[in-house]
Amino acid sequence: MSSASRIAASWGVLGALLGACERPAAAQTSAVSADFGVHVDYPLLKTKFNLYNTALPSRDAFVRDAPLLRALDIESMRVEQTWGFNQALSHTVGGSRDHLTYDWALSDEYQQLAADNGVLLHWSYDYCPYPLCSDSRDVPPSPQWESVVTTAAQHFREGKTPVVYEGVWNEPDFQQVHPEWSSFGQHWFFNGDLNAYLDLYNRTATALRATNPDAKIGGPTTAF
Repeated sequence: MSSASRIAASWGVLGALLGACERPAAAQTSAVSADFGVHVDYPLLKTKFNLYNTALPSRDAFVRDAPLLRALDIESMRVEQTWGFNQALSHTVGGSRDHLTYDWALSDEYQQLAADNGVLLHWSYDYCPYPLCSDSRDVPPSPQWESVVTTAAQHFREGKTPVVYEGVWNEPDFQQVHPEWSSFGQHWFFNGDLNAYLDLYNRTATALRATNPDAKIGGPTTAF
C-alpha cells in the first residue's frame, strides 16, 4: 500500500473511531486499585507518549528548560522545523527561490541540548520557507521543497546525534476540524486540501527515503 493510501485509510479509520466514540456505551462497573507505595517505571511515556514542543519558545527558553528533559524519562521530543511563521527556526532557510541558503546553528544547538539530556529529536518538516512562499501555510513548490527536505535530512544524518523520527507538516486538517476558528485564518496551518497534503507527504517521504532508506516517517499530525 502506498503512503498516500495509508494516510487516507488512517483518516478514514480515525473518523470511524470518532463516530464510534459518540455512541453511548453499555452500562458497566469496573474496580480499579493502585498501590502508590510501589515504584514503577514510565513505559507509556517512554514508548508511547513522548514530548512535543513547538518552535515558539525562544532560544533562551529552550536552553533554560533543556536540563529538565532528563527528569521526564522520555525517548524523544517532537520539534517543528517551522520554516515560516516568524518563529525561532523560521530563518534556517534563506536566500532566494533559485539560490537557497541554510543556517543550521540553532537547529544543531537544540538537537545537541536534547541529546545531552537523554532525549532524541523527532523533527517535523514544516512550513513553506520564506524564500519559496509568501504565505508559509501554502503548499510548497516542487522541486524546491524536495531540495530543502533533502538538504535538511542529509545535514541531520551527518550530525553527531541521530534523528529518531521524522514527520510531515503540522495539523494540515486544522480548518476542517475547527471551522469555528474561521475568523482566525492565521491559525490554519495548511492552505491545501487532502489531496494536496497526500501529494506533499509523498514528495517529502520520497526525499527523506532517498537520503535515509531506514528513516522512520510518521504522520499526519492531526488537529482533532
